[in-house]
Amino acid sequence: MRGSYYTTGDARGFLTGRLDYTRSLSEAWQGQIGVSYQDQVGQTPFVFDSTVGRLARTDATLTYRRPHLTATFSTSFDMAAGQLEPVVARAQYFPRPGWTAAAAVSYDPTLGALSRAELSFDIKLSPLWQVAYYGYYDGFSGRLFHDRLTITRTWDECLAAAVTYRGITQEIWLEAWLTALPWARGRAGIGSQGQLLFEQPWLGARP
Repeated sequence: MRGSYYTTGDARGFLTGRLDYTRSLSEAWQGQIGVSYQDQVGQTPFVFDSTVGRLARTDATLTYRRPHLTATFSTSFDMAAGQLEPVVARAQYFPRPGWTAAAAVSYDPTLGALSRAELSFDIKLSPLWQVAYYGYYDGFSGRLFHDRLTITRTWDECLAAAVTYRGITQEIWLEAWLTALPWARGRAGIGSQGQLLFEQPWLGARP
């Protein structure tokens, strides 16, 4: 709780807080319910100190954890608007060292449809080869986007090169870097119209 009085003659009382209840349901399952609330009385003459008004939200999360798998199911209810927000399911799978897969699905009860689904994986096939992918389905447009596919080759654990296909912009990029300096990557690519593209690590953006 907070109270403020301003030399303009304005006064405001501010209340905000959150309450969480977490319970272990079994060795693998855990549930959590939370309530967030924010409200005020009066007003402030300063724009930087203003708030969006009353916020009241309750949320619930169910989590499943195993050595190689973590999954969560969550949703929330906006009590101020009287609206149920999207139900989201997420999962991360680690079948073996160097292998990671993740997926997420969002269902919008207001629309009564799937609003978004995502899939990504990063797999180290061997000490020399690695492949990574990220794609998603947009429920509003009904389209599937293959956002990025990357194949990486490493030489002697010191030099690496990768070919990346960016599906949304339809670009193909080739990049190389020293493994000790992964941020210093020089890139050259081919655009959707066949134009040459360049990205220098010290500039951080394409011309």
